Amino acid sequence: HQPLLHSIAAAAASRIEKSMPRQLATTCRAFATLLHVGRVASDRASSTAQAKVAEYNGQDLSNTAWSFAASRLRDWPLFDTVSQQLQDVPSLGKGSRVSPQAVANIAWSFAKIAFLDAPLLACVAGSAQLATQLLPQELSNLAWSFAALYYSEVPMLAAVAASAVTKLSDGVSFQPLHLANMLWAFATLSYEDAPLLEKVSTAALPKLPKFAAAELLAVAAALKDRACTGGSSDSVAQLADAVPEALARLGDAQDGGAVDEADIVQGSRAVPRKLNFVARSASLKDSPEILAAQNGLCVVWKPAGWVTMEDPSIARADAEADAEGLDGSAGSHEDAERPSLVSWIRAEFANRPLAQDIGAQRGLLHRLDYDTSGPLLLALDYCSYYSAQLEFVLGRVLKFYTCLCHGIAAERGTLSRIEQPLLVERPRDGGAPRSVVSERGRRACTDFQVLAHLRAPSGDHFSLLRVRLHTGRMHQIRAHLAAIGHPIVGDPVYADASSLPPAPWCPRLFLHCFRLSLRASAKQDIIDARCQLPGDLLGAINSLQA
Repeated sequence: HQPLLHSIAAAAASRIEKSMPRQLATTCRAFATLLHVGRVASDRASSTAQAKVAEYNGQDLSNTAWSFAASRLRDWPLFDTVSQQLQDVPSLGKGSRVSPQAVANIAWSFAKIAFLDAPLLACVAGSAQLATQLLPQELSNLAWSFAALYYSEVPMLAAVAASAVTKLSDGVSFQPLHLANMLWAFATLSYEDAPLLEKVSTAALPKLPKFAAAELLAVAAALKDRACTGGSSDSVAQLADAVPEALARLGDAQDGGAVDEADIVQGSRAVPRKLNFVARSASLKDSPEILAAQNGLCVVWKPAGWVTMEDPSIARADAEADAEGLDGSAGSHEDAERPSLVSWIRAEFANRPLAQDIGAQRGLLHRLDYDTSGPLLLALDYCSYYSAQLEFVLGRVLKFYTCLCHGIAAERGTLSRIEQPLLVERPRDGGAPRSVVSERGRRACTDFQVLAHLRAPSGDHFSLLRVRLHTGRMHQIRAHLAAIGHPIVGDPVYADASSLPPAPWCPRLFLHCFRLSLRASAKQDIIDARCQLPGDLLGAINSLQA
């Protein structure tokens, strides 16, 4: 009831400075549970909490951090204060001011807003013994927190694994989300623990019908390498084999029967049925259109200047399942002013339940940055959506791009690989996040081949590249090429305009996805969608000399 919540928030904001610590923390938690935190109320709650934090016990600290994280409010000063309070506690765990449960919840809160606070995580990891005192949900949250922030601490991971194995051996019940997160977390951090893998897989198998789609995909991501090796136990192999079938059943149940595709048209023009095609430059427009449709899937043309996130607050970076299949286009408040592809999808497929489901990205399987053009895969029903998602998660999707970068990147025809870990940095001033090369980052692999060396009328040199992505980190191509000294032409984020020659002949970021290839299911033909360079980028190329 929004009017009532607004009234309560206004009343709370006027009195919040007089609240006792427990009252303040409880109020914040209540609003976060209802996903309603008024801006005025949250600002006053933050300033009051920072002023009174010395009076907080562990549960108050936990509730305050949890409420802001659950509401996706990145209040850096508040989280700095919570972090410092936790680090100042002489010893964490049972009998101290901060309980093991509060420690786990605080770690989860920092991970939920993607706040990599190394001193805080080191403090938590230094109290590994607290893992024995955690319940299944808290164990799962702690493991997920370290993995989501890609922060590996062997003593803590060993303690969490040992505690989980003991509880599972004693018959303690873990919910599907907790089992999925445990598998995903340890796989993400490349931490090998055979007893944990065996116990979690054995516990997950009979519960698989109760797993949500995101949980099934997290399991698939965790087991994708192990399932192919001979060292996997029977339960691990059985679990890996059972996930696709469980996803298919879930999709069929949500679809409620067969999907009629006869109505997939755009205007008066019938849409081609085959998903194996080449879209010519002259046919590519400045607005989205359906290029082809078949078996519950369609390929949509995404022109430059369209965002692929409808709501910037909904980001897969904080999803409980791995976002390997997403190209990591980060939302910003500026996106609200730009034309939205998902809003177009909602209008174009108004009769499709999936197209109205914001939690399922309205059927969109991956993203492209605002200034990047190319084909995108869209599912029209849940069964096709989950099947295609599985292909992305398992790394069986081929994505190729064309880009123009500054300088001579390599000899013509040379195949090169950039394999440098990328870390997403989030400016505290609210600016757009960006990826940087860092030892603390996640694995990122980009292949490129020089197609041509070109020269502008000014005499400056450029390289036309064909690029293949092996991973899907945010702005991966842009960050990798900038890291080796060859940023993409027209990149306002990763190219230093003060040290690079101007390129007035290029109207935008010169990055275009020209090929998308995958097999969406065992029954489906290979999808191979190719889009030639659109007219604006062709014009830029034609202004250069070989």
